[in-house]
Amino acid sequence: MAKIDKIKKIIHNINEIEFAYLFGSYAKNTQTDKSDIDIAVHVKEEYNNFDTKLKIHHKLEINLHKDIDLIILNNAKNFDLLEDIFNEGIILQDAKDDERILFELAKEHEIQDYKIFKRMLDVA
Repeated sequence: MAKIDKIKKIIHNINEIEFAYLFGSYAKNTQTDKSDIDIAVHVKEEYNNFDTKLKIHHKLEINLHKDIDLIILNNAKNFDLLEDIFNEGIILQDAKDDERILFELAKEHEIQDYKIFKRMLDVA
């Protein structure tokens, strides 16, 4: 739990981030010494670029002394991964609760559409 609190503190001090999730082995408390830390963030739209991703990634790795797998949610298209993040992830920061909820709802609709389309392809 101390590691999660440390991650929350670091995330909170990165102004570009609107909301963030911890997912993967650290969220499930199944991590090992070799595990990376999986973090998904939604950034303010004006910061949705590669430089911001590098900055956030660097700050997290330097402060946590672990490999970081960073997902920028603004651009995420892997619906299976998004579903895992929403269902099993731990919210690290939620500066704008309404925006996070609206984002999740919009993505959930896309995920459901994807599942229907995938089932149709599997049948064909």
